[in-house]
Amino acid sequence: MEYFHYMLDLLREKGSGHIQVFAGGGGVIIQSEIQELTDYGISRVYSPEDGRKLGLTGMIADMLKRSDFQVLPDKFEPHADKLVTENVQHIAHSLTWIEQYVKGSQMAPENKVVEPLEAVQKVLNKLHSQDSLVENSQAPVIGLTGTGGAGKSCLADELLRSFLEEFPEKRIAILSVDPSKRKTGGALLGDRMRMNSINDPRVYMRSLATRRSHLATSTALEGAVSLLQATGKSGGGGFDLILVETAGIGQSDSEISDFVDLSVYVMTPEFGAATQLEKIDMIDFADCIVINKFDKPGAQDALLAVGKQYKRSRNDFDATTETMPIFGVVANRFNDSGTNWFYHNLIEILIKKKSLNWKRSHEAEFAISEITELIPSDRKEYLRQIADCVRTYKKEIRKNAKTAAECGQLYGTLKQMLGETENKNSWNILQPCPIENIPETAHTVAELYNEKISKLPKSLRVQLSEFHENNQAYLGENFSFYIRNKELNISNHSISLSGLKIPKIATPKFNDWGEIASWLGLENFPGSFPFTGGVFPFKREGEDPTRMFAGEGIAERTNRRFHLLACDQPATRLSTAFDSVTLYGSNPNLRPDIFGKIGNAGVSICCLDDAKKLYSGFDLSTS
Repeated sequence: MEYFHYMLDLLREKGSGHIQVFAGGGGVIIQSEIQELTDYGISRVYSPEDGRKLGLTGMIADMLKRSDFQVLPDKFEPHADKLVTENVQHIAHSLTWIEQYVKGSQMAPENKVVEPLEAVQKVLNKLHSQDSLVENSQAPVIGLTGTGGAGKSCLADELLRSFLEEFPEKRIAILSVDPSKRKTGGALLGDRMRMNSINDPRVYMRSLATRRSHLATSTALEGAVSLLQATGKSGGGGFDLILVETAGIGQSDSEISDFVDLSVYVMTPEFGAATQLEKIDMIDFADCIVINKFDKPGAQDALLAVGKQYKRSRNDFDATTETMPIFGVVANRFNDSGTNWFYHNLIEILIKKKSLNWKRSHEAEFAISEITELIPSDRKEYLRQIADCVRTYKKEIRKNAKTAAECGQLYGTLKQMLGETENKNSWNILQPCPIENIPETAHTVAELYNEKISKLPKSLRVQLSEFHENNQAYLGENFSFYIRNKELNISNHSISLSGLKIPKIATPKFNDWGEIASWLGLENFPGSFPFTGGVFPFKREGEDPTRMFAGEGIAERTNRRFHLLACDQPATRLSTAFDSVTLYGSNPNLRPDIFGKIGNAGVSICCLDDAKKLYSGFDLSTS
């Protein structure tokens, strides 16, 4: 209830009360709250009853129907004195006005006569005829075009970031065109999802739908560019650069070059055979050609092929890789060297072509993006190698355990045949059975035993021979072992409240050689390979591992809680829960989406002083 009221208040404060807000679809908002929200201005809150009657498709259709309304004020017309970068709403309304009234636009209301293009042009001419009070007010236009999925939005985002850093006083407008689907007539307008740098007061971005098939631009694009160039004509702030991004184009579409001062064609190394380059119009018209995703295989070959086609189309066979405006970039890589070199050259070309007096601070050297991998090639398979190593090891353990079981059976058979009381016939399991000392009736079994025992690794035979002795060591009163040449004697038992002696180490009661071999290979005693029970025979004593977990409200409150938990504890181990505002890097704020979460389910920490208060009184030098 707080949040929706807050959202509507924000929209009204910004003069955007016409934007509709919908909610619901689940069952959390009760009927009395629905009525209150509707009375306050929510367009509709869908209740569970609406879901049963309309279904998901019906609710979507109802929302679309309610959203289809005229957003422009009556008799709206762009005004030069309002077309300034600070008045974002008037710019947005003006662009919508152009979209609605340009001849051939499908967006014009059915009950109105669509004005001819000449009428729109008349208004634009009037705007441009205003006396300019700012220098270089005719903002240059850069056009980005290319195949769908080539990375135009990522590249535009990097260009925008670099431009904002180099020119801290300049403002930029972006027109991003998305294709309208022929079947439904809708357009995703999703390029802004890839733009991370547009959240800046010096940036204005508007998405346009093509509203037509088979072309990469909107019928309103020319008028929209002209209107953005008219901003600031009356002396207010205007845009210094306009960036136009088209929808994905085919091989024969070079329309963008008619609307912009400098055109950029974005492609990828996967264009197919070199003969395909002959069919791409934009290679003949583009001022710059960018091969994005240059970290893909075959990128260098693609650069050479595009360079050859560029030379043929321009009859410039003396051009070199350094002089041709062809760039290999990886646009989705932050601060990519190839992208930086492209940006540097793009602005240089624009300054020369439009005779701009921009003072540059950006420097870059010739670079083509290198193929760099997150995991180096020599380390690519290291996880697979680890997995294979473990699987091979376990396979070997299973094989040895089977052989050890057979050896144990043969050993028991020989003992029965020879008689366990005959000391002369006893032998260590580390050694083969001495055939010369046993009757001929047992030779066959002894030979088979010797054959099997020879297949077991010597290390495993040593472990088998020492197993029972090591087992007994954990059953006595004390266990003795060495760490750093120091002998430690640890009691093997702990005494329960009822006086029972409870073993600290549970040892197996195996007798079968196969079970013993398998256990030794996969678990073993603590302090022995593969160390599944720890790297020492016993855990360290005299240190309480209890963690004291706390976090609620402000730092002082959680600090008092920590001192209460740590009181009389042998060891202080603090573990802190932070509230979601802190975890997401935000500051406490009166905004309803933040205010209710401050100090909730964790402590609020927004500065270094808070952290000092939180851990005041604790020695954190080793924690």
